[in-house]
Amino acid sequence: MNQTYTALTRILSALPVSAWGIADIRRISPLGGGYPSALSILLAYDPPPRPDDEEAFFHILEDVRSRMFRITAEVSRSLDRWDIPHVVIPQGGQDPHTLEACFSHKRAAVLAGLGWIGKNCLLVTPEFGPRVRIATIFIGRELPTGTPVTESLCGECTACVSACPGGLIMGLPWKPGTPRENLLDAHGCSEFREGLRPLLDRKGECGRCLLVCPQGR
Repeated sequence: MNQTYTALTRILSALPVSAWGIADIRRISPLGGGYPSALSILLAYDPPPRPDDEEAFFHILEDVRSRMFRITAEVSRSLDRWDIPHVVIPQGGQDPHTLEACFSHKRAAVLAGLGWIGKNCLLVTPEFGPRVRIATIFIGRELPTGTPVTESLCGECTACVSACPGGLIMGLPWKPGTPRENLLDAHGCSEFREGLRPLLDRKGECGRCLLVCPQGR
């Protein structure tokens, strides 16, 4: 058994993670030569009782962000102790023009076999649906990887399409290579949530498309 993988299994089993897997990123990351593997970590959360309870959803997300930060910090400290090169990929930090991050956490999770991309353009997992926080750590070792997911399991479900208050979800099934704009008007979504700022004194989270998803209930 790969010693690094065994050590990761030991540390992750002691942490409150919901699921994790390893993705081969040698062909999709400019750092793939030095960091061939990506550890994808999921942390599930319970939704608020009502999908339209924006304030409750906001506090749930703040809590899960904080818990994921502590988890990735602990994994990073362990990798440091083992002298294993690694990079913790930042959360958020989207380019304001493209609304894309420096690396897709969702893509790493799909390659690790943890789920597929739903019609709402979010990672959907069999166990928790899309109600998960994702973190990614590049690791400078070749590790045993999961089996990438290559098709959507959303089927005929259109719950997220119907729930979107801006009508911004196209309702099309995902497959690897599907452009984001074929699934979701990401800029329209961002603008809709920005429009909630006067009411909330912050950009809105919304989240109805993931809160109504029946997967993982």
